[in-house]
Amino acid sequence: MAANKSGAGSVGKDTLPFGRIRVGDTYSAEPYRVDFDEMYRFNQDWDPLPIHLSEAAALAAGHKAVIASGQYTLCIKQYFMNRMPWREAVIGAIGFDELRFANPVHAGDEISIKVTCIDKRLSKSKPDRGICRFRVQMSNQDGVPVLTYTDIVMLKSHGDSGN
Repeated sequence: MAANKSGAGSVGKDTLPFGRIRVGDTYSAEPYRVDFDEMYRFNQDWDPLPIHLSEAAALAAGHKAVIASGQYTLCIKQYFMNRMPWREAVIGAIGFDELRFANPVHAGDEISIKVTCIDKRLSKSKPDRGICRFRVQMSNQDGVPVLTYTDIVMLKSHGDSGN
């Protein structure tokens, strides 16, 4: 995964601040193709379970091939989140709820993402920021979910009402 180092600093004119995000709005990004070598190197370095490195072990465990580490899948998620229109307004992540690795990710998969704002509110203690809850689903090329969770993010509000 190539690093994206652009956009550091203040919120740009093209960013989507807290006040312009509406409950029910849905966002997506171009699909991410899982490269075997990239996936394998990550698995080898960070989560070297046999099902992540050995075809035989993966098959013996009931998988169709070597599978991606859940942590690698989360890195793909972060790749997508850094392409969302509110990227430059992010102050920080608050947490994840209901995180599920619904199905395995394999080399060659084309992973897509759907992010829907399900709730938002202004911060009770800091009126210059708001909190959005996003329902996130990543799916493979067949529409099969591979990751689902609720992302809770703090965003700059620029003094808007957040409605």
